[in-house]
Amino acid sequence: MKANQANSRSAPEYRSTTNRYEAWMVNVTESGEGNTAITQYWLENAGGTNVSDAFPVAEIENTKYFPAYDNASQTDVYLTAQNNNYTSDTYGVTGYWDEETGVFYSH
Repeated sequence: MKANQANSRSAPEYRSTTNRYEAWMVNVTESGEGNTAITQYWLENAGGTNVSDAFPVAEIENTKYFPAYDNASQTDVYLTAQNNNYTSDTYGVTGYWDEETGVFYSH
């Protein structure tokens, strides 16, 4: 994670679904900030526009599923993350994410 709440962003993945309630997911397996530290995650499009809300995730949690916006359909999306604390420290995070899971977020 970058310092001073700067955004970190993954490589793009194509989100082929047209159903905004088909969830995307994050599973943090290790955080250099500690297993209870919160990192905010959300999806962006290539232009940097948010295509989902931001959600807090900690290492100690299991896989978490989230809905996307309508404009996250049939487009490349990037997992974007930000430290929830404003600090000059940087840290590594490992885990995995999926842009569409086949799991449908209840609405």
